Amino acid sequence: EILRVLQLAGVTVDDATLATLPKWSDITSMYGPRPIIYGLDTCAKFQSAFKPEERFIGPAGIFNTGTNLLAELLKANCEIPGAAPENPRVGRAPGMRFQVPWGKHNPVNSFRLHNVALTEHEQRIDQTAVLPVVTTKDPYNWFGSMCRHQYAARWPHRGHCPNLVLDDTERKMGGKDNGIDGGVPVTVGYGPTQRNTSHYESLAGLWNEWYGDYFDVSTYPRLVVRFEDVMISPKEVVTQVCECGGGVIKGEFKIVADAAKKGKAHQGSSGLVSALTRYGDPKKRVVGMTEDDMDYARHHLRNDLMEAFGYRHPVR
Repeated sequence: EILRVLQLAGVTVDDATLATLPKWSDITSMYGPRPIIYGLDTCAKFQSAFKPEERFIGPAGIFNTGTNLLAELLKANCEIPGAAPENPRVGRAPGMRFQVPWGKHNPVNSFRLHNVALTEHEQRIDQTAVLPVVTTKDPYNWFGSMCRHQYAARWPHRGHCPNLVLDDTERKMGGKDNGIDGGVPVTVGYGPTQRNTSHYESLAGLWNEWYGDYFDVSTYPRLVVRFEDVMISPKEVVTQVCECGGGVIKGEFKIVADAAKKGKAHQGSSGLVSALTRYGDPKKRVVGMTEDDMDYARHHLRNDLMEAFGYRHPVR
């Protein structure tokens, strides 16, 4: 399965590349054999509420969860017949958006219908006519991703990282926990100037609250897809997402092999081969975490989110 994805992406798989790739059994042990897409039962509601020319599909997700990859795959493969392009000059297909118009990284409850992201044509969009497709990532791998690229998140991690709780060294360096459950507090700045600040009990609390807002939605359609499935089974995931929004796949399916993120802020982002190597290896999932960190995650990550998204806590 892994080789098939790489071949479709036009990646030359030589012996050196093959030696770095994870086993399919390792991937399925963490994420199961098939993709999980949460919210497919809301597709009919979305299609019945809006005419094809009114509909858009837009990615959303907290930092480091593959929103750019999903946007590029949708741009390359999906279109909604009769819909307008987001911006003809960037070649985006009809009905496909780079992000949801309230800002892909912003918490949905605070920003949807209350904010317009600073990108072209956002003002004209009926935000209720945009199907949010939310990318999530295995929280244990996501903790490590945040250590490499923290973006607008801030928390003290001068000792070890990921650090959901302080170790002895960090306490001696003056580190403070959140005073509630022992977690290391996290602050995130949202919006175009990052001045809309939210506070979280820990990285686990950030993951819980950010995805919990979308998970708990009952008043409008939305999908949640796993980064791991977008990476490993892109055709199956994108086809279901596209069809959910009333779209169709345009000809032969195209896979993005290089890192989808562009610009200085995204330097070091994973391409397909390096992403498979990193996120398909169970041993790399908890690199940097202490036993106390893993205990905290096991007790504080929302069980309903973990179960719905098919994520499992690591075995000791």
